[in-house]
Amino acid sequence: MSIENFVLKEGKFEEFQKWVKKNEGAFAAWAKKSGYKYLGTYYYAMGTGAQLHSHGCFMFELSKYGDIDKSLTIFKDPEDERISRESLQFMEYTPTPTLLLRPFGEGLFYKGT
Repeated sequence: MSIENFVLKEGKFEEFQKWVKKNEGAFAAWAKKSGYKYLGTYYYAMGTGAQLHSHGCFMFELSKYGDIDKSLTIFKDPEDERISRESLQFMEYTPTPTLLLRPFGEGLFYKGT
């Protein structure tokens, strides 16, 4: 699972909410081309930690690390470019953490010597 945090520009919350609702299908289509599954766009109602200064996040499910590289190369479709360009109009250029989560049961762990 990938959690990609973002910070919205002041006064853009309601406009972004409407834009997300309108573009859920476009996000899902882009994600599918990348090998991802779009799980939604969320706002933080409460929490501490990595998202502390973020307003919300995009959540995606992916099955292999190579899908991350693939997602960076597919912006040739005008619709994919549109959602990327439009989404940036709502966001601050603020560094925020992105989290990549894997099921614990699938992890490979090594003993230290």
